[in-house]
Amino acid sequence: MKITRITTAVVEGNFDWTIVRIETNEDLQGFGECYFAPGLTTIVAELGLLLVDEDPRDVQRLFRKMQMAASGAGSVAGIVYNAITGIETALWDVSAKAAGVPLYQMMGGK
Repeated sequence: MKITRITTAVVEGNFDWTIVRIETNEDLQGFGECYFAPGLTTIVAELGLLLVDEDPRDVQRLFRKMQMAASGAGSVAGIVYNAITGIETALWDVSAKAAGVPLYQMMGGK
């Protein structure tokens, strides 16, 4: 399985919610969420380019790849980390769907 595209959508509610969607070549999609901030969708798009053609089930390695790519931009806090964790959530969602189990089960159970 390979990531083909990562996109975002901003949903207006009690505040703006940024939804991250990961698409794969096996027609699986994963969704994550991160708090909206100016420039966040651009950061997600840029980080997403690093993940195209990668296996979304390799979550820890991809998380580290994003951190290393953004290390000069404050990847341990703030808006960059916000974007990374939104993508990470979507990666976990795809992984659970690929395994055919609920995400909570992959995280250790209820």
